[in-house]
Amino acid sequence: MGPRAREDSESSFLVRLELKLSHFVLAAFFEGRATDGGTYVHKLGTLRVLRLLQRADLQVVVICGSEDALQVVREHGLAGVLHRQTILGKLLARLSTSNLVRLFFSRSLGVRLSALDRLLTRLGVDLVFFADQDSRARQLHSHAYIFSVLDVCHLDNPEFPEVGRLGEFERRETMFQSVLRKAIAVITDSEYGRRHLSRYYGVPKERLHAAPFLISQDVLGWVEDAQRRGEVDAAYGLSAPYVFYPAQFWAHKNHRYIVAALYLMQKKFGSCPQAVFCGGDRGTLQPTLEYAERLGVRDKVIYCGFVPAADIP
Repeated sequence: MGPRAREDSESSFLVRLELKLSHFVLAAFFEGRATDGGTYVHKLGTLRVLRLLQRADLQVVVICGSEDALQVVREHGLAGVLHRQTILGKLLARLSTSNLVRLFFSRSLGVRLSALDRLLTRLGVDLVFFADQDSRARQLHSHAYIFSVLDVCHLDNPEFPEVGRLGEFERRETMFQSVLRKAIAVITDSEYGRRHLSRYYGVPKERLHAAPFLISQDVLGWVEDAQRRGEVDAAYGLSAPYVFYPAQFWAHKNHRYIVAALYLMQKKFGSCPQAVFCGGDRGTLQPTLEYAERLGVRDKVIYCGFVPAADIP
């Protein structure tokens, strides 16, 4: 399908969707892959919540950047819209977020430059919800939104490379300072996050709401199954007792402390449990394994790689 034909197809779908939209329209976004880890699990949980919100007078529409994401949204019983940006579109969207454009041209130029803002207008959207720290909130010039902040690690622990280097600290600060006080509500991961966002960014506390991370459906629906447990133990070489830590290998996940605990237990009691790790490598896997080797507990550390969600429980 050529670009023009695809554009016509998407426009036709948008028209049909608009005819179905009810009194209040809530827009959300869904992106990512299972290998993204906990953030992706949280987003899947958000889709379940959005499905429960739907009723005759409230329509939810989810905007996706890929066919795969769109398929997941539809499997959750939600209406989805595919929105891909060209390189030019991304450049214009970036321009629309500049302070000069936002300050002096928000009623005209800013809206025209933001294809996302125009899409939300065509869909008749009344409110936008961001399930994570999505910089696209800066592209909204004519729509109210709810924003989510999953952590303030860049302020609490700037020593970690994933938040303190390569411009990540500055990127987060620029985004938070431009979107948080404009949001009609901000969802935080905890009361701790709620207090700190009010303190750091001056967001009124009445607009800050603490909500826990949403748990995997595989964990929520888990039922004890001895045969299945045996299969999983055999597949990954597990033997009780063991400590299980499902977390991506970022520095701030602190796998080293578990390895150090194994060493201390081994030294004091002559034995220690296995430490079973799973998740993607974000730069600290090899250093963690080498650390275990130096401490003499490498044989107690099992790395399972990326584990299918059904195996986690």
